[in-house]
Amino acid sequence: MNKFIVGDKVKIATQPEVVFEISKVNHDHSYEIQYHLSDQQVLQYDNIAAEMLQKVENSQ
Repeated sequence: MNKFIVGDKVKIATQPEVVFEISKVNHDHSYEIQYHLSDQQVLQYDNIAAEMLQKVENSQ
């Protein structure tokens, strides 16, 4: 099973073109993720299972 920490960049299976950031790790090992659309809008999902996420590796 994949394990992530707060701040990791991930893609979710249902929206592979968007890079989200882990914002919270829940007690049940699910995750809260978010993507900043603009300064005032944030797309946020919670209770996401690790199996739905794929870590984005830095290419630098």
